[in-house]
This record gives sequence, C-alpha cells and structure tokens, in this order.
Amino acid sequence: MRRTKIIIIFIFFVFFANTFGREEIRIAVSKASGHVAYSHYGKWLKSIDKDIEIVDLYAMPYLEALKEMGNVSGLILSGGPDVHPGRFGKSSDSSRCEIELDRDTLEFAVYNFALENKIPILGICRGMQLINVAHRGSLVIDLPSDKGTDTLHQNKKPYDSFHNIILDESTLFYSIVKLREGIVNSNHHQGVDKLGANLRASSWSGDGLIESFEWKNQANLPWMLAVQWHPERLENEALSRPIAFEFVRQVKNNQFKKEAK
Repeated sequence: MRRTKIIIIFIFFVFFANTFGREEIRIAVSKASGHVAYSHYGKWLKSIDKDIEIVDLYAMPYLEALKEMGNVSGLILSGGPDVHPGRFGKSSDSSRCEIELDRDTLEFAVYNFALENKIPILGICRGMQLINVAHRGSLVIDLPSDKGTDTLHQNKKPYDSFHNIILDESTLFYSIVKLREGIVNSNHHQGVDKLGANLRASSWSGDGLIESFEWKNQANLPWMLAVQWHPERLENEALSRPIAFEFVRQVKNNQFKKEAK
C-alpha cells in the first residue's frame, strides 16, 4: 500500500513538474485566419509540437500586433496577395496585382522587428517575396505574361500546381532537407526577379525561377529561410516536415536564449 502511494506521488510530481516548468512556445504568423488555407500553418507546426501557441497577427489591431511581437519566439510570414509593386519601383503595374496595403504595412513592420530582435523567420510564398523586397530586391509582376515560362506555377482553379526544383548542395536549405531535387506545390503568379541584398538562392524551378533563399552572410542576423511553395500543405513530407522541424528547433533555441537572459 505504502509503495503504491509513493508511485502515485511520483507520477503526480513528474506531471506537474512538466506542466508548470515548461515555458510556452509562441510563434507569430502574419496571417493565420480568414480562409481555410490559412489554418494549415498552425496544424503544420503543431504536428511537430502540439503545445505551440499560434499568434495570428493580422487578427489584431496594428499596434497590438507590434506589441505582441515582443512575446513571441518565431515569425512566419504567410502566403497571400501581392506586395505593392511601388515598393520595388513598379507602381505603374499595380493594376496587374492583387494588393492589400494594410497587410503590407503590418508585415514589413513585424519583419523588421524580427530582424532587430533576432527572432527566427520563415517566409512562405508571399512571405518569401516580401523578404526579398525588404532587402531591395524586385519581383516579376506576372510570370505567364512577363516570362512566358513553360513551368506551371499557378492554376486558374484554386488548386496547387506541382513542379520540380533543384537544390544547391552547399546551402543551409540542403542541409535541412538533404535532397538534390524534389517536387513542390505551387500557387503564385509572381516570383523573385532581382534578388535582394545579402540573400542567396538555394533552389530553382526548371525555368530558372528562384524557389528558396537564405542569408548570404548571417552575421548578426536571425535564422531565416524563405520558400516559394507551401510546405504547410504539401503532402510530400520530404520538402515539408524537415522545414517545420528545423524552424521549430530554431524557435525553441531562441526561447531558451531569452529565458537565459
């Protein structure tokens, strides 16, 4: 009887120690609601760690979202409409874009906050394009019209296209997924034109479009990876799950550093 009580007490001790001794991991997503597609980001991250809390920045007033960035340990810049072309010298092409000015304002601000505070960053689709523009890069306004590419990057219907990518084996991205090539999903009509300052391409589609990039020199900068496809809803786990796993690992490392200060 006494032994049984000791075992029960031990189990409760371990349970409460794990519950109360564990710091909450909070990850900001620039937009994580408003359409079923945005719900995939949280599900994807929680498949790595079910206790992660997703902070949906776009659902908050602007100033509250900026304040909330001080309470998170990671940032995902999610997919969505086009970055305003005036931000990269192509204002006259705005009629060919789907623009959301409030979202541009929010995401450039939270991206700069993440840079200044060394918060790990993952850019996905629009998020990748926004990072490129933030570093004085530019975008192709409309791939079918301006490039005439044979690679299908977007269907007219609301479904993903699929195409092959080739990876540079000397990059951070290759070290994460350990693949020379693979198939990704694709749903975008814009893409990187001029690559921004201190950015290095790490994979390309068959038509030469940059499909991912990272820092050329990470000195004094947070961990960052940007991909043009949607790993959060890609069934091919080889180019999805390792990205989520590494991002969550970097977020937890960042949280540990914050706690140690």
